Amino acid sequence: MKKTFILAVLIVFITSIHSVNVDAKVIIDQDVKKLKQDIVSLNLINGLYLSKSQLEQYLCVLNKAKNSENQVQNQVQSFINNKLKYYKKLKSELINNTTLSDNTLKDSGESHRQEIRLKDYYEQSFYEYEQELKAILNENQLEIVNSFTPCLIPKNDFINPSRVGQANDSKKFEKILERVHKMPANQYYQFRNHSFNRYLDKYEKHFKDLSPQEEANVKARLYNVFEKARSLSDVDFELQKGSLAEIIKPPKHNLDKNRKKNQLSLLGKVMLNTNLIPVIEQRLRQAN
Repeated sequence: MKKTFILAVLIVFITSIHSVNVDAKVIIDQDVKKLKQDIVSLNLINGLYLSKSQLEQYLCVLNKAKNSENQVQNQVQSFINNKLKYYKKLKSELINNTTLSDNTLKDSGESHRQEIRLKDYYEQSFYEYEQELKAILNENQLEIVNSFTPCLIPKNDFINPSRVGQANDSKKFEKILERVHKMPANQYYQFRNHSFNRYLDKYEKHFKDLSPQEEANVKARLYNVFEKARSLSDVDFELQKGSLAEIIKPPKHNLDKNRKKNQLSLLGKVMLNTNLIPVIEQRLRQAN
C-alpha cells in the first residue's frame, strides 16, 4: 500500500527541488489519500472475518512489511541527498556552458541504477509478503478478495459474515438455471445471448482474457448446460441443477491475472497497509 506513496515521494521531490515553499494543498491531498487507503483496507479486512490465528499471522506479515518500508525510507533519504548533489553539479556545468564531464555522466548512470535497485528491492519484498498473505487466507476469503471493489462505503452484502462461507458457491447459478428451465421459448434465446455476454464480461474481468477459441468453448459449455436444463422434467431438474451449476461456475480465484513480475495484486495493494498494525494489535488484545 505504501509502495506507491514512497516512490511517488521520490518522483515529486526530485522533480520539484527548485520549489521553495511547500504547497499546503499537496500535504492535504496526501493526508486525504492515506485516510482513503486505510478506509479501503479496513473495508476488506472487516469483510474477511479473520480468525484470531489469522490475525496473528497477518500482524507478523505487516511487521515484516513495516521493517522493509523503514529500510527503504532510509535508502530513499540517501538517494535524495545523492540526487541533490548530482543536480547541483549538473546545474553548475550547464551554467558554465561547458561539455558535461565524464564524472557527471557517470553519476547520472549510477543514480538511475540506484533508483532501479531500490524499486526492485521494495517490489520483491512486498511480492513475497503477498504470497505469505495468500497462504493465510482460505479459499472462500480469497474469492472475496478477488471480487472486492475498493470503496469507502461497502455494499451491505459485503459485510455479511455468511459470505465467507458462500464465496464462489453455485447457488446463484442454480437460480439462473431455474429461470432457464421455466422460461418460455420466445424469451429464452434473447435471455441466453444476454446471459452469455454478461458471463463473459465477468469471467474476463476476474479471471483472464479469452482467445476466440476459448470464448467459443465457454459459450458452447454455457449453451449446452442451458439446453440440458430446459430438456429435463421438473423432477430431474431438481435432482441435477446442482451438478449443472458446477459446470458453468467460473474457476476459483485468479489473483495473478495479467500480473507483471513482482507486481502486487489487489490482495497485496489493499492488505499490505502497515498503517493498520495498531488496529490488528487492538483486535488481538480484544480477542484474548
